[in-house]
Amino acid sequence: MNRRLTGRAATQPRRGLDHDEAAIYVGVTFATFDNMVNDGRLPKPVELDGENVWDLVLIDRAMDRLVGLRRSTL
Repeated sequence: MNRRLTGRAATQPRRGLDHDEAAIYVGVTFATFDNMVNDGRLPKPVELDGENVWDLVLIDRAMDRLVGLRRSTL
């Protein structure tokens, strides 16, 4: 995704992240992020109107599994 958000749009909560935002969110380099997506540790993107978007909820679930957290059943 080549768009750059500026001003207010950049600070608004979003559920979908582009590649760079997703890697930064996870806290790894872009190359490490790509490796983690390719080997299945992190989710693949979904295509929305021709753009690859990573779902924040799916990233969170994958990270929970990676660090051994269990979701509450409450």
